[in-house]
Amino acid sequence: MNNEEAVIVKKYTYYLICLSCCYILALLLTAILANRPVAVQLSWGTVHWPGGIFFFPFIFVTLDIITETYGPSASRSLILLGFISELLMSVFGIAVAHMGHPDYFKESDVVAYQTVFDSTFWFVISSFLAALLAELINNHYVFKWKLRYNGKWFLIRSILSIAIGQAVLTVLVDLLAFGAKYPFYELTLMMLHGYLWKMALTSLMIVPSWLIVRHLKSLGIDSYESSKVDANPFGADKKVESSIQF
Repeated sequence: MNNEEAVIVKKYTYYLICLSCCYILALLLTAILANRPVAVQLSWGTVHWPGGIFFFPFIFVTLDIITETYGPSASRSLILLGFISELLMSVFGIAVAHMGHPDYFKESDVVAYQTVFDSTFWFVISSFLAALLAELINNHYVFKWKLRYNGKWFLIRSILSIAIGQAVLTVLVDLLAFGAKYPFYELTLMMLHGYLWKMALTSLMIVPSWLIVRHLKSLGIDSYESSKVDANPFGADKKVESSIQF
């Protein structure tokens, strides 16, 4: 490997680590804040959202960038790593929150920590299958369309795949995590408003994500899998060409 190839490999690893950290951070913030409802005053009235809604779009946008440039195998591995990270954060957070505390630490603060971390475990478990399904669907379609259109139209492909994935995620996660906490009418409104809000944020982030994709592709980071790749988003990749094109 010559010096030029070594530089490309270093950048390949650097950007993948940075994107993976952004994805994990968005997941953990979502899990911690999901059960903290927020009331937002809009022109037509007040809407209630789970606090994690502000970070959901980063999850899908980051996955699309990784899928487009590093390939769906990298995204699927990151999805699994993300769930493990959420689960460990929840389990260790609950364990520490329920440990004994010194006299100078207020009982109300102990209860606050326990309330926050206790709620994360049910959210992580109940939302796992929904999030897994939604993210794999998004991962599958953005790359399937990449093969069909030879890597063109990333902006449109990403928006459409995220719209499908977010719709699945919004309905399933809200039903599983909040179905017993909110009246049906308010839950329905929360789903609708939440979905529109997430898609609005996604629309704002889509151009920066496209610029990141362009930059990565200019470095030669542009994975193309065989057109014979398994159409099942849960399936293993049959053939993968090198993600680094020298």
